[in-house]
Amino acid sequence: MKLGESEDESKKEKEIFDSVSTGDFVKVVYKGEYFPGSVQEKNENSVRVSVMCMAGLRKWKWLDREDSIFYPREDILKKLSPPTPAPGTASRAASYFVFADW
Repeated sequence: MKLGESEDESKKEKEIFDSVSTGDFVKVVYKGEYFPGSVQEKNENSVRVSVMCMAGLRKWKWLDREDSIFYPREDILKKLSPPTPAPGTASRAASYFVFADW
C-alpha cells in the first residue's frame, strides 16, 4: 500500500491488476490522460499496453506505429470489453472504435 492510499483503494487496484491477462483491453492513465489499449505482456508489477489514440468524441483508433509501454499496476484503471466499430464509420473500413464500458 502506498502512502496516502486507503486499504480499499489498494485492494481494488490489486483486483483489477490480477484480473488482467495478455490480450485483454484496459483503460490506463498516462500523464493525467486516459487511453484504452490492449495488454501485450504482463509481469509481477506492470503490464505492457499498446494504446489507441482519440479520434473524436468517445472514438478511438490504432496508431500507424504501435505505441506501447509498461504501465505500473496503479495506472491500470479498469478492464474493458473489446471495442466495436464506431457507428457511421463503415466507409472507413471500421478504423474507428468505441468501448461500451469506457
